[in-house]
Amino acid sequence: MTGVLLSDRYLSPMTDADLDEVVAIEQAAYEFPWSRGNFEDSLRNGYFGVCLRHVTGAL
Repeated sequence: MTGVLLSDRYLSPMTDADLDEVVAIEQAAYEFPWSRGNFEDSLRNGYFGVCLRHVTGAL
Protein backbone atom coordinates (compact mmCIF):
# COMPACT_ATOMS: atom_id res chain seq x y z
CA MET A 1 0.00 0.00 0.00
CA THR A 2 1.27 3.47 -0.80
CA GLY A 3 0.26 6.82 0.57
CA VAL A 4 -0.13 10.20 -1.05
CA LEU A 5 1.46 13.25 0.53
CA LEU A 6 -0.99 16.12 0.40
CA SER A 7 1.40 18.95 1.14
CA ASP A 8 -0.74 21.36 -0.88
CA ARG A 9 -3.87 20.72 1.23
CA TYR A 10 -4.76 21.28 4.86
CA LEU A 11 -7.69 20.95 7.25
CA SER A 12 -9.35 23.98 8.80
CA PRO A 13 -12.40 24.46 11.02
CA MET A 14 -15.62 25.15 9.12
CA THR A 15 -17.05 28.62 9.73
CA ASP A 16 -20.09 30.54 8.55
CA ALA A 17 -17.87 32.11 5.87
CA ASP A 18 -17.43 28.65 4.28
CA LEU A 19 -21.12 27.83 3.98
CA ASP A 20 -21.73 29.01 0.40
CA GLU A 21 -19.02 26.63 -0.85
CA VAL A 22 -19.93 23.84 1.56
CA VAL A 23 -23.60 23.93 0.53
CA ALA A 24 -22.69 23.92 -3.18
CA ILE A 25 -20.49 20.85 -2.66
CA GLU A 26 -23.16 19.17 -0.52
CA GLN A 27 -25.83 19.71 -3.22
CA ALA A 28 -23.57 18.30 -5.94
CA ALA A 29 -22.54 15.28 -3.88
CA TYR A 30 -25.78 14.00 -2.33
CA GLU A 31 -29.26 13.11 -3.52
CA PHE A 32 -30.71 14.41 -0.23
CA PRO A 33 -28.26 17.13 0.85
CA TRP A 34 -28.25 19.10 4.06
CA SER A 35 -29.62 22.62 3.70
CA ARG A 36 -27.67 25.74 4.57
CA GLY A 37 -29.86 25.97 7.66
CA ASN A 38 -28.76 22.49 8.77
CA PHE A 39 -25.12 23.58 8.63
CA GLU A 40 -25.85 26.92 10.33
CA ASP A 41 -27.74 25.18 13.15
CA SER A 42 -24.95 22.64 13.64
CA LEU A 43 -22.24 25.29 13.87
CA ARG A 44 -24.35 27.48 16.17
CA ASN A 45 -24.96 24.50 18.49
CA GLY A 46 -21.28 23.72 18.88
CA TYR A 47 -20.79 20.93 16.37
CA PHE A 48 -17.36 20.92 14.77
CA GLY A 49 -17.04 20.85 10.99
CA VAL A 50 -13.80 20.52 9.04
CA CYS A 51 -12.94 21.76 5.56
CA LEU A 52 -10.20 20.34 3.36
CA ARG A 53 -8.57 23.31 1.64
CA HIS A 54 -6.03 23.73 -1.10
CA VAL A 55 -3.20 26.15 -0.32
CA THR A 56 -4.98 28.62 -2.63
CA GLY A 57 -7.83 28.67 -0.10
CA ALA A 58 -10.30 26.76 -2.29
CA LEU A 59 -12.35 24.00 -0.68
